[in-house]
Amino acid sequence: MSDEYYPVILLTASKCVANAHERVDGFIYVQGAADDEESWAHGLNSTQFWQNQNKLLGCTQEDELLEVISEIVRNVTPKTIQDDYSRIGVSNLCLGVGGGMPGTPTIVCGHGTEGVLEQSMELNLSILSKSKPLTVMIQKVFPAAISFALKHGILNNSSIAIMATDASRQSIDLSIAVTLVLLSLFFDDQGTHRHRRC
Repeated sequence: MSDEYYPVILLTASKCVANAHERVDGFIYVQGAADDEESWAHGLNSTQFWQNQNKLLGCTQEDELLEVISEIVRNVTPKTIQDDYSRIGVSNLCLGVGGGMPGTPTIVCGHGTEGVLEQSMELNLSILSKSKPLTVMIQKVFPAAISFALKHGILNNSSIAIMATDASRQSIDLSIAVTLVLLSLFFDDQGTHRHRRC
């Protein structure tokens, strides 16, 4: 084994149960729930849990706990920063955070209400925290982003901006995922346009 690195192997295990859940010792066991927090966390992240652990652990009823979680998630103000974006290599794609680039077709990535909303030069994408993000991205978000990019001239090397609405993890992750899809479809490893039209 090399001294330059240490392999880390992460493993989770769950037992196979009928209907993917069963009641065990007064609790409901949900197969695979440990790696599927969008199904049970109700939008609460680990930082919010530790900042509010006494309040959360003091709940004695499920309804009370859900109301406290809802209040915590609702009262979190996303970290906002000034508009900041950069061009990606030699491509005409820009990635950033904020309101976008005036006069440039912009894909705005946010969080909260699930949806795809296109208005002229802007495509708004978001994923509801309780949804299955991968499914929503593959079935709705990526096709909408690709269609918008094609409509606004990505094949002709037109500029397109992909902006996260704020510096939250959800917005940033979504903007990066959309950017990677567009880069891999329309640009080579050097950032040169694959489908340049003459």
